[in-house]
Amino acid sequence: MFILEFSAKLLMGIALVIAIWRHSELKKSTQNHFIYFLSIMIFIEFGAELCIILYGNNVLIYNFYDLFTGIFFCYWFYRILYKKIWVYILVTLLSISLVTSMLVENWMLDYNVIFIFSVTIALLVLVFRFYIEFLNNDDLIEFKRNPKFWITTGILIFNLGYLPIQVYISKINGSLAPSLYIVIAFLNIPLYGCIITALLCPQKN
Repeated sequence: MFILEFSAKLLMGIALVIAIWRHSELKKSTQNHFIYFLSIMIFIEFGAELCIILYGNNVLIYNFYDLFTGIFFCYWFYRILYKKIWVYILVTLLSISLVTSMLVENWMLDYNVIFIFSVTIALLVLVFRFYIEFLNNDDLIEFKRNPKFWITTGILIFNLGYLPIQVYISKINGSLAPSLYIVIAFLNIPLYGCIITALLCPQKN
């Protein structure tokens, strides 16, 4: 578990270093906010470790982690999709699921399963919407050099792997079970690997 956890956090740190290094080029593209996204992700990871040490519970931290990542990636898809109506519809549904989750789930002690499930489905819908648009434009020819393709692929891999384990998360209180933490750490590796690849690609406005 330590190796997977270390590898995931190392890739997260490498991605932030690359985002800082290439900030002058990234700020002209749709990836310009990833420097802030990665900074907040690292801050959240440290906060989660600190909460476990001090309180033995990091559920609230990871609930806000899911909330933040959901908002960020929906905003990113809003910027890259041609048909933005998909984002409007899904964000409206996510807002309803968020309110429902906050009313019926204890964010301090339990994982916000309703919102996690909703945001995972929403991101998968936006991923497939991107691929449909991507297959119908000239960017497909050089997909290996397209940062949007790599980030979307990372989101796809993570959420396809994350979806099945959400049933078990609903039965856990206080902190992630070691086996589930291993799975999530493992899924973070391709996600941040794809983000690194995207940040190294030539950037377009």
